[in-house]
Amino acid sequence: MKTKLKLPESADQVINEYLKLPLGGKEVACPYHINKRKERVGLRALVGKGDPGEIVKEVKVWAKLKDFDLFKATSDQIREFMVDRSIGIDCSGFVVHLLEFILKSKKKKRLWQYMKFPNNSLIGVIRRSFRPIENLGANTLTNLENCIEVKDINKVLPGDLIRSKGLVKNSHHVIIIYSVLKEGNKVKEIEYVHSRMHYGNNNGIAFAKIIITDDKLPLEKQKWTEVQDGKNWTLEGFLKDRSDNGIRRFKSFKINYLTEQI
Repeated sequence: MKTKLKLPESADQVINEYLKLPLGGKEVACPYHINKRKERVGLRALVGKGDPGEIVKEVKVWAKLKDFDLFKATSDQIREFMVDRSIGIDCSGFVVHLLEFILKSKKKKRLWQYMKFPNNSLIGVIRRSFRPIENLGANTLTNLENCIEVKDINKVLPGDLIRSKGLVKNSHHVIIIYSVLKEGNKVKEIEYVHSRMHYGNNNGIAFAKIIITDDKLPLEKQKWTEVQDGKNWTLEGFLKDRSDNGIRRFKSFKINYLTEQI
């Protein structure tokens, strides 16, 4: 018998809001955007950290300023307009908002209240108190101060994170596991969701799967399906500095998940 474990319905709500931004009478998938200039000020929607509502609001403001008719534009044109205006979501911004909503639905503490941060100076503490989401990056989310390693593929659960790397020097990428398909005690398939930089016009929020062909082999030896034009950018990031990457699980709290028989 097969069993599917998946993130709770509260996660679906957040993911769908990012995938279906209501703009110009259409549903527009949120593109990727990262704050390359490391700006410390500015609206969250403009530094890759906005929630869906903030992103929609900012697009509408810019559309009015630039006399851009959202109702006449196609979904692709709206996405291009967003990219030109630096409006979108980065990998950690997406994961933080997703986890925040899950924790909030269970009336738990805010995500950053569970985290240990590298900079505990007075300035760092003050900065985080005003802009907590902007200061929760992929490295902090997945480092061994906040997480344990999950080395056994058959122990993977929804809500676990995949720590990876970006192509920019010293950058990190974070992926969240959405569902796990099991047959008996063996994991057969891992489905994840993330905000991805690459993949051309298909950047931004996307689902993909890792098919487990041999659970005795490490994760990178399994079948990663996120391929476009012969490239699997996600797997390449995972292979970069491989010894520092892997599946991680939060130490300080648990993510509840749903179970269904298939």
